Amino acid sequence: MWFLSCEPPLTQAALDSHYWEADDFEQHPAEFLGALFSESAEEASMRVRRSKPSHLVLYAGMAQRIQNVLGDLGYHESARFFNTHFAGDSRRQGDVLVYRLSGTQSS
Repeated sequence: MWFLSCEPPLTQAALDSHYWEADDFEQHPAEFLGALFSESAEEASMRVRRSKPSHLVLYAGMAQRIQNVLGDLGYHESARFFNTHFAGDSRRQGDVLVYRLSGTQSS
C-alpha cells in the first residue's frame, strides 16, 4: 500500500527547496500520474517510479480533472462513497471514489 506523502523538511532552511509530493499531485495530477507509472526513468524526474496499484482512491473533484488519464492507465470506477455535506477544503470535494485497474479482482 502506498499514499501520497507530505512529510515536512527536516530543517527550516530546507523548506523552500523541499519537494512536496502531495502538492505536486494536486497542481499537476495528470502529469504526476503519467510520470509515476511511466516506464521511462526520464519522465519520472523527482518522483519514484512505481508499478500501477490495483486500486486508486480519490475525491470526486480530483477524479473529474483526470478522468481521461485514469482511463488511459486502465482504471475504471468500481465504488463510490459519500464524503460530506460540507466541503471545507476544495481539494476534498465530492464523494470518495475507488478506481480499479482493469484485469484485477475486486477485494
